[in-house]
Amino acid sequence: MPLSGNKHPFHPSLSARPPLQVVVHCWGGGGRTGLALAAWLVRGHGMEPEAAAEHVESYAKAQGASRRADVAQLREWLDK
Repeated sequence: MPLSGNKHPFHPSLSARPPLQVVVHCWGGGGRTGLALAAWLVRGHGMEPEAAAEHVESYAKAQGASRRADVAQLREWLDK
């Protein structure tokens, strides 16, 4: 599912039950990946945007990667 411009990073299958394993990546592997994952945590799991962004960054760091979620951009996407 491509993610660009103002498109929301959501797809109906991402909220299917039971939970599916989903791989999220972008060309650079940093900004959009973290943003999409944080948005999924907010929408799908009721986390606050700041907590979701921190969780994504913390988890990625523990895996040896760098994933960031811009909280202002995350809030903008969620408000659409």
